[in-house]
Amino acid sequence: MNYYDLRKALHDEGMSHHEAFYVTDHHWKAETGLWAAGKILELLRDKYNCITNPEVLNPENFKSVIYHNWFLGSHGKKITLMRSEPEDISLIYPKCKTLFTYQVPDMGINTIGEFAITYDMTHIKSKDYYNKNPYAAYNHADRPLIKIKNMLSCCEKKLLIVHNSFFNCVIPFLAMNIREIDSLDMRHFNGSLKTYINITRPDIVIVQKLDEFKK
Repeated sequence: MNYYDLRKALHDEGMSHHEAFYVTDHHWKAETGLWAAGKILELLRDKYNCITNPEVLNPENFKSVIYHNWFLGSHGKKITLMRSEPEDISLIYPKCKTLFTYQVPDMGINTIGEFAITYDMTHIKSKDYYNKNPYAAYNHADRPLIKIKNMLSCCEKKLLIVHNSFFNCVIPFLAMNIREIDSLDMRHFNGSLKTYINITRPDIVIVQKLDEFKK
């Protein structure tokens, strides 16, 4: 099975491994998710003949809304505010025009709109260190199935991504340059992965390795 080690790519580009992650949480920052999506687009272009344009994900093409001292991650919650400090968290929006259809079946969501519809603002609209999880705003948190279609993409490929919460900050950025993405979180999806693939016939299946994307 072919694999792509994003950790090596991160280090090869001189990026700080620790700065790629939140201090109080085990997930990547949104900025790292944007970078990772660009590297995956490069891989799809160079190895799998996908007509992608990684330059679309140049950080200069995005704007950030920063929520200052808004996030206390899962590790921070465990040791409490007595021993940790809240940190900033960003929601990143493309500057260009976007148009997506976005379906989250278990939430009854079937909508069309700009990139912002990939965020669930209920998780971040108010500051509540212990009862809110702002990271869950990314791609509507941990859902069994999400279907995203980019109505403006020139890349006709259909991707299936099998993942956990680590890729929630990656998948919406990938959708900026891929026509259709289905994502499955197998911790919550009760169906058969093999059957789903046979029915939906994706061009490429990406499996995030679920046990090593940690600090």
